[in-house]
Amino acid sequence: MAALARMLAPSRLPRLVGGLWNRTAASTAESVPSPSPLQMVPQEEEEKVTSPSRVGERAAFAVWKGAPISPRKLNLVAALVRGLGVEDAMIQCNLLPKKAARMVEKVVQSAASNAVHNHGLEKEKLFVKEAYVGKGIYLKRISIHGRGRAGVMHKKRANLTVVVKEADEPQKLRVHLVKPANERKRKGFHWEGEAFEDPSA
Repeated sequence: MAALARMLAPSRLPRLVGGLWNRTAASTAESVPSPSPLQMVPQEEEEKVTSPSRVGERAAFAVWKGAPISPRKLNLVAALVRGLGVEDAMIQCNLLPKKAARMVEKVVQSAASNAVHNHGLEKEKLFVKEAYVGKGIYLKRISIHGRGRAGVMHKKRANLTVVVKEADEPQKLRVHLVKPANERKRKGFHWEGEAFEDPSA
């Protein structure tokens, strides 16, 4: 006990701790260096594996939840682009003077971008495989009625999902683009047609 007390004396304790620390540091330095908490530990790089799409192979999708429009109005435009190529669907949406056409155009463009950038598909071969509309969460608001009464107003919302798929061959345009009237050449009494003589002359 006396020997242990002399070893743990306050005067010898710093030297004892310092010796233990030096021996421990030397042993760890020879084996594996301890990483600093301020530095990133180098790790082996793993191969990046892309997860398969939820809609199958060679396909991608885009969703718009809570679109501020009724499902019936949105489905009228979504039905027009089903089965069309991506370029045809974009042209069809641009020609329609409807609010729903702008929404469908954005979702089709987003789905095509997902297919090209995330799945490596070719944009020229993409077509709209599915375009379906679901009912969203309707918002309830106060509707003021006469004689001090009030009712409930429903602000309708819709969910739009567009699925594009890659075909075996590039999609051909079905929509024939016609030049504006001021850019066409007039031949006789027809635009871009065969000239004929005026019978009244």
